[in-house]
Amino acid sequence: MRRVVDHLHLRGATTFLRGHEQKRNWLFKVYVVGPLESSSRDGSAAVSSLDPLMPLLPRSLSRTALRAQLDAKFWTSYLPGGRTSTTSRVNFIEAAPLVPTLRHLASQDETARAALDACAFIVVGRLESNKVLLQHGWALYGRALCEVNRALQHPVKSHTDGTLAACRLLSFFEALRGGDNSDTISTQGPAWGRHVDGTVTLLDHRGPEKHNEIHSHALFLEARMAAVIAGVVNRKGAALSSGSWRTVPWQGSERTLTDKLFDVFADVTHRVQEQDEFNHRFIHVSRNNIASFTRQGRDLLRRCTKTGLSLCMWEEKAIRRCAEATQYQQQNTSAMPGLEEVVMSHGFGFFELVMQYCIACTLHYTRTWLLLRRLTSQCSVLDPGIHPIPSPERYAAIITQHCSHYFEPDGGLLGAQQAFIPMGIALHYYAATGQVDSPEMDELIRVLDGYKLASLTGDFLRSAATSDPVPESIQGDVFDLVDHVRIATHFFRPEEGVA
Repeated sequence: MRRVVDHLHLRGATTFLRGHEQKRNWLFKVYVVGPLESSSRDGSAAVSSLDPLMPLLPRSLSRTALRAQLDAKFWTSYLPGGRTSTTSRVNFIEAAPLVPTLRHLASQDETARAALDACAFIVVGRLESNKVLLQHGWALYGRALCEVNRALQHPVKSHTDGTLAACRLLSFFEALRGGDNSDTISTQGPAWGRHVDGTVTLLDHRGPEKHNEIHSHALFLEARMAAVIAGVVNRKGAALSSGSWRTVPWQGSERTLTDKLFDVFADVTHRVQEQDEFNHRFIHVSRNNIASFTRQGRDLLRRCTKTGLSLCMWEEKAIRRCAEATQYQQQNTSAMPGLEEVVMSHGFGFFELVMQYCIACTLHYTRTWLLLRRLTSQCSVLDPGIHPIPSPERYAAIITQHCSHYFEPDGGLLGAQQAFIPMGIALHYYAATGQVDSPEMDELIRVLDGYKLASLTGDFLRSAATSDPVPESIQGDVFDLVDHVRIATHFFRPEEGVA
């Protein structure tokens, strides 16, 4: 059992800066920046440019050249092989569709440029174990926060794509910077969540009609995905998922498989929130009101099974797209390949989309089965029209069997960034269902211990479980077996007494 205590403890971690673990509040608020060295003679808090690095540079390498060099290293590490994106043959699914937009806007907008500089310095510094680059990355992060806050206070700049891109790059910084040192749980998870919340607020101010153009639409789609992931982490209904946000940004363009999945995935987060609220009320309901609450539970179960049916329909459509892409001709659709057979066959973008689908299914079906069990403990007969609920075991297994692909050379930093939610959900699932000694848990641990870039994923998983906005019942140290089982159990069963 002890082996699981260290299942996220990753050997060979790089050296991190100490002293920047101060709590920072930003985005529409006054904030405190991490450790910076002022370059002003009067001792003010002005952030320096690249001057502190000049003595370390070859004479032929200017500040501009250094920036370009680190920028290239960052993007090459993010998507190896010099690619700006990778496109699947299935429905034009891209692995990193936002990258061309971020690179373009960073070349045009000083606020986005400052945020990209911070990412490039901190990530390259970590990958190369370079303390100077790491320290300067933190200084540039402070500068980027200043730039973003100034832009948000400007009546024009607050609505530009460049400012929105800077907000997304700041969340990249937190997702990719890694932990602070081997002894302290970092603040990166909560900080990432605050950047996502800030981006959502900025999108709300802009309005859905501002996201039809190529770059603004790409920024909206990526922020929408981040909002859904934040909804999973916080067990709250995802923002940007109702009303005009589901229609207006797509005017003049066709919805893809990705768009349709995140429509349903957003619904899953709202079902989770409704289940939490129902369970909390159910525990305190009086005997006189039990019949009324049971009816409410049946209504909720019908909504859950309807969302589950939408997930099944998405899977069927994805399989058909795969068949069309490979010219698979078969009259009997029941003989179509299963999701397990095609997940690795259509590029990294499609692989990542299937993994996101498996997150939604594992979370939704586990919670729906628990709701069903609770209701059947109160009444023996349920609505016969309720659609059958698939087992979540299949989807957790798909994540487990294929998660190592995130850390293969083609995955780069993108893979490490995208892996934390599917692997976190799978780890929680096996911990919550009494399978901490299972082969599946062994495989997840092996992957986290066996790949260099998995340290980024492990650091983020640990940090994301430690503090607000994560609900208190699922906060704790996932390095500790007992704590992890408690967290995982409450993640799927949020209230004591749930069957």
